[in-house]
Amino acid sequence: MNSYFEQDLRDFTDFLVEHNIQYKVVGSLALKVCGFPLTREPHDIDIETVGADESIFQTMAERCGNTFFLERDEYSPNGHKPYIFTFGSTPINVWCFDKFSSDKLVLKDGIPYDVVFEVIKRKMKYGRVKDYKDLIKAINVLLSV
Repeated sequence: MNSYFEQDLRDFTDFLVEHNIQYKVVGSLALKVCGFPLTREPHDIDIETVGADESIFQTMAERCGNTFFLERDEYSPNGHKPYIFTFGSTPINVWCFDKFSSDKLVLKDGIPYDVVFEVIKRKMKYGRVKDYKDLIKAINVLLSV
């Protein structure tokens, strides 16, 4: 991770804490932090929030000209795509839920991250090639041990 990315992560999680928003980092960044061998560097920060006022994130997304959240998503408990915006210089994707997708997490430097197995389960539902490549790489690493 470059220093701007790390600073944007810290600044955004500080913002969430200041607004009393429960969160955890999910997606490729959570995989990387937990030691999962990725085929690429994470380029954005994926966040799950619980009980947040979605209008905060909707405003941030709309200010960036992004209305992706208006589209439906069958895999999301609230039925819509994430709020996407830039914070600092880093793309942020925020999903707002009534409860976390799992109650498991790993704390690193005071930031909660989802555990590898839970992230992989969700990623496999999307059927994206980049996620399958990551999983194949991890399997090959495990087989070589």
